[in-house]
Amino acid sequence: MTTNPERLSSGLLLGREPHEPTFTRNGKELWVTLRGEDRIAIVNVELALRQLKGTDNTGSTAIRQFLPTINGPAQVWFNREGTLAFVASQKVSQVDVFRVNPGADGHSQPQRVTTLDISAQDKPGFTPFMKTTPDGAEVWFSHKLADALSSRSTRGGFDLIDSVPLGMGARPNHVEFVSNARGSVVYASLARIDDGAPAASPPAPSPSSTAAQPAASARWSAPSSATAANRTGCGPTPRTRCSTWRTSRTNCPARPTPARRCAAPSTSATR
Repeated sequence: MTTNPERLSSGLLLGREPHEPTFTRNGKELWVTLRGEDRIAIVNVELALRQLKGTDNTGSTAIRQFLPTINGPAQVWFNREGTLAFVASQKVSQVDVFRVNPGADGHSQPQRVTTLDISAQDKPGFTPFMKTTPDGAEVWFSHKLADALSSRSTRGGFDLIDSVPLGMGARPNHVEFVSNARGSVVYASLARIDDGAPAASPPAPSPSSTAAQPAASARWSAPSSATAANRTGCGPTPRTRCSTWRTSRTNCPARPTPARRCAAPSTSATR
């Protein structure tokens, strides 16, 4: 008899509704949000691997601790330095922020820093995904039921930097970043609910939407009223919703064509 080598043959029982697992920056731990228990399972990676291979007979658990957090945690993401952990929720309009506090052995001793109110950006309270920009300065959130993205500073008071509406029914899932000589771009995959969404026309540009930015600091964030210029610049797919992404005056002196934001359609279902 031939067995399927890809079949799951082992695992760790962590809790109810485990959602997104994320490694700490040093790789010592795996933080898994337990959406049905309002806490995070923090797993010792080395011990977990030994147990999964059957080489650990100590009887100890690979779960270092359960960290209480906001209702319905969906995902953890760490800042670039690995010193802070952000926790998004699929049940409440909040973001928890923890200080990781790794010890001499590299394992965390987490402490809550603050809980952010994001109800102005995510009234339904359903934020399944977030990610930091490559420069580590911002963290971007996907507000799926609010049909929008938002970004916040990863430093100081974690202030709101931008809120980007994507049109009714866009249902953004995930974001990813690209930065090169042509500009800084964020892509959002959309789990749109029909072929008519999102709305075909973005908002009209405000007079300030082309205002100069400091030449030394390229920005990932977009103006609140994005211009409709170059809407077909992201490729031949007619359903792709695209609008200009402003970075800096250096990158975008006249027509900021190289730096733009694109929200590409996706066939993935609501998670």
